Amino acid sequence: MIPSRLKLERALKIFAALCAALLFSAGLRAAEYQVKIENNVPAAMRDGVVLKADIYRPEGAGPFPVLLARTPYGKQGAAATGKNMAKRGYIVVIQDVRGRGKSAGIFNPFFDDEKDGYDTVEWAAKLPGSDGKVGMFGGSYGGGTQVDAALASPPHLVTIFAVVPSISYKSHQVVFEGGEFRQLLAESWSAAQTPEIYSRTLGELAANGPLFGKLMMKLPVSNFMDALFDQSLMNGGGGYFREWVSHAPGSPYWERLDVARQISHLRIPGCYLEGWFDIFGPQTIELFPALQKDAGTELARTKSQLIVGPWTHGGPGFPSGDANFGPDAKFKIGAYQDQWFDYWLKGKANEVPAEPPVRLFVMGENRWENSPTWPVPGEHARKLYLSAPTSAVSLKGDGLLSFAVPIKVRRENDVLPADPEHPVPTRGGKLCCDLAFLPGAYDQRANEERQDVLVYSTPPLTEPLTVIGNPSFVAFVSSDRPSADLIVKLVDVSPDGKAINVADGALRLSYRNGFAKPEHLSPGKIYEVHIDLDPTANTFLAGHRIRLQIAGTEFPTYARNLNSGEGLADGVHPMISHSKIWYGAKHPSRLVMEIQAGR
Repeated sequence: MIPSRLKLERALKIFAALCAALLFSAGLRAAEYQVKIENNVPAAMRDGVVLKADIYRPEGAGPFPVLLARTPYGKQGAAATGKNMAKRGYIVVIQDVRGRGKSAGIFNPFFDDEKDGYDTVEWAAKLPGSDGKVGMFGGSYGGGTQVDAALASPPHLVTIFAVVPSISYKSHQVVFEGGEFRQLLAESWSAAQTPEIYSRTLGELAANGPLFGKLMMKLPVSNFMDALFDQSLMNGGGGYFREWVSHAPGSPYWERLDVARQISHLRIPGCYLEGWFDIFGPQTIELFPALQKDAGTELARTKSQLIVGPWTHGGPGFPSGDANFGPDAKFKIGAYQDQWFDYWLKGKANEVPAEPPVRLFVMGENRWENSPTWPVPGEHARKLYLSAPTSAVSLKGDGLLSFAVPIKVRRENDVLPADPEHPVPTRGGKLCCDLAFLPGAYDQRANEERQDVLVYSTPPLTEPLTVIGNPSFVAFVSSDRPSADLIVKLVDVSPDGKAINVADGALRLSYRNGFAKPEHLSPGKIYEVHIDLDPTANTFLAGHRIRLQIAGTEFPTYARNLNSGEGLADGVHPMISHSKIWYGAKHPSRLVMEIQAGR
């Protein structure tokens, strides 16, 4: 047995290594220049807070374009990347974001990165030896800092290369999805950030006798550790978490981060790399068509690119679960990133302008497909209707999906219990950031055997069916509680019975009419609700079955709905709910999928 403290430390180290590998994905390159390194170079932000960066300079005549990455994970972890990029003739700037590493200020994730990104880009453009052109790179949080900076429209930012960026877009916010709090993401990520903040707090106290004395003056004496904890929270050691859970997803607090509010501010071309199983994938993929339509310049609308593979938040180099997507699923991020920056910042002729705006990996067939847009042209909606002769409860039931509306049904509904004390466990999907819960495509049969999961399946398909787009679920639902959840999965079932998750979606039913004003359910009343599933590209092969899985819980992906109507931050009274999924001609619950014409 490994002590829990050591498990946590090991998990944090693995997480940090993963973030570093994702953020700084450039590989080794042939040396063109010798490199000079400057550590902890200060940059003053507009409010006077000083952020620190390491700068990697090619030793040559110059001038050179600048590549900028902003990270909360420690700029020192990017030393190899900084050197390798600088060898290719770029001034590389790796900066600790506000309140992290050597940078001053309070760490308030996501909320300072737009203005700090603008100020840093303009500072970097004026560095000695710079030619005034700045590109940004990085993944995860470092991808989000690029989009934030681009929204601020700094004059010298030419392009970005954003890998799995952590952004908010409409119903998919950073830590909310369909009104559901993404508990695993929010808590595991916050836990990974706190050790540095505690260390920073202890360092400040050691250098500030009056402040330490003030803490020691607190009474009773037994509360000293509580006072130390509160001081750490003030330094950004998780105090933001209290803000996250205290503000509903439709509040102005979260609206500030919604990229959808200012698409026209995106004025530069960007390459956006995503994964079908990335926790931030839906946001980025849904952003892209809005960018193609409403970005602020013709260049941004027509020259940006979207690349989506069968990957998790770890990118192409991280396992994607039980499914084997074949050798074509690999993608050399670093090599394409090199080409991207060489084209946009140095004007080198290469393959970048000839690549299609959208490249998608179609799972099932395990092939790439090119498209001028997302969604892919030539699709048409197909509807699969729910029914069950006896019961859709678990794999032992007889829940059906059919292309014809069931005119006459023996039964009108299936009962879906949800017990917050015994939730359906997370298995795969779009997850981050605890490696005890692996993301990706996993066999769902263990969960489908539970009595609190409904299962609806087609007969084996006689020919392949390719779905590329955004599936949705239209449900007629009632509940005996004022609040309930629906967690929906689209599943590809192979002839041997393996049930692989393809896409999922979630909705807290109190947000069925939008996030601006949550509304309790009236017990027994039937509501028509719409649940958006994740965008996907998957071919259900001949002999396979299409399956829809419905649950009322999924933990720890989402915070448990206590079903009592209490708030997220202060709820303490769990109750079992019994929801009903209705079907038949009067209540045609249905799965809607975008099917490619001729496929």
